[in-house]
Amino acid sequence: AENLFTIMELMRQRGKGIVFISHKLEEVMRIADEIAILRRGEIIDSVAAEDVTSTAELAGRMVGRQVLLQVDRQPQETRQLVLQGEKLRTAGGKGLQDIALQLRQGEILALVGVAGNGQKELVEAVCGLRRLQSGQLTILGRPAAAFFAQKKDDPENTLAWIAEDRQGLATCSGLDLLDNFLLTTRRHFCGNKAAFLWENRAA
Repeated sequence: AENLFTIMELMRQRGKGIVFISHKLEEVMRIADEIAILRRGEIIDSVAAEDVTSTAELAGRMVGRQVLLQVDRQPQETRQLVLQGEKLRTAGGKGLQDIALQLRQGEILALVGVAGNGQKELVEAVCGLRRLQSGQLTILGRPAAAFFAQKKDDPENTLAWIAEDRQGLATCSGLDLLDNFLLTTRRHFCGNKAAFLWENRAA
């Protein structure tokens, strides 16, 4: 970002006009001279950046009401570990290298990074779709292999995966909505072949 802003400043000094589109309000207030706010396809407000006192004010102009950007979090009791990985490694050029993670009940673990830096590989390893070269992965207190081998009759005792490629992996384009839904609830609709393909991929 700093390199981009440096280049933009040089271009401004040379008399260039720049349209900078971003949802990162701190960057907008830092770089812009004039801020135009787009909502539902219309410019609903335009203001000089120097007249905006805070990101909260700018966010309020964007949505048309006061916005609370900071929430005081209440301390919570330590809850049960539902996912734990230690020294997770996978093969390949973008393989995982000694990944460690923990997730407890009621928590949201955010995984951030530029695309193509192992996010897909980590998710697939956690979901049993990619073989681990080494390391220990436990889900709901059980080794991953034992967890995935058990029957999934209890909805509270399962792991859900939302595919990155929704069209290619998460849906059958030739089927309607109801049939796609039924495929997730009735294993025998896919037959043993589909189950074998996924299990073989992780083996």
